Amino acid sequence: MYKSLAAFLKLMTHGTMPPSLREKMGIEWTAKREKRFNRVAWLIKNFWPLMPEKVRYTPLSYQARKGEVDLEALYAKAAALEGDIPEYGVAG
Repeated sequence: MYKSLAAFLKLMTHGTMPPSLREKMGIEWTAKREKRFNRVAWLIKNFWPLMPEKVRYTPLSYQARKGEVDLEALYAKAAALEGDIPEYGVAG
């Protein structure tokens, strides 16, 4: 299973790189790999929206989308734990 997951991640990572970067990194990119990448990308593009939201989002994101999370309280808690989180969570 780990081998197939690693192969999938490698395909998706290499497939989303610009060709010039793949070339500079010495990554062999064949027409066969391009075709495989395009098929997987098509599947993700067309079937991901059909998945239930609970599957598409992390638990916290899912709860926030449903309005079940007080994001300001969560942010304040994180700021208290970290002590140096900038305003609105954006590094300056």
